[in-house]
Amino acid sequence: MFLIIQRTTTFFVVNNLKINNVYIDNNSIPVGIVADVLLGELKLELPKADLTKNEVEMELFSLKDDDIFL
Repeated sequence: MFLIIQRTTTFFVVNNLKINNVYIDNNSIPVGIVADVLLGELKLELPKADLTKNEVEMELFSLKDDDIFL
């Protein structure tokens, strides 16, 4: 995995984030949602995220071989 995050107060950049074979077990008691998630492959390229201005530029968001059970 190769990850670069540039951060100044509320602005950040993510170049070529890859997450492979991750299992997530979530039980949100206040909302009442139970989720089991198996991420086979997640890719993200986010050249700009300025939270102060509510501006987000996403070049790539990819899910492959994933299972989500609610």
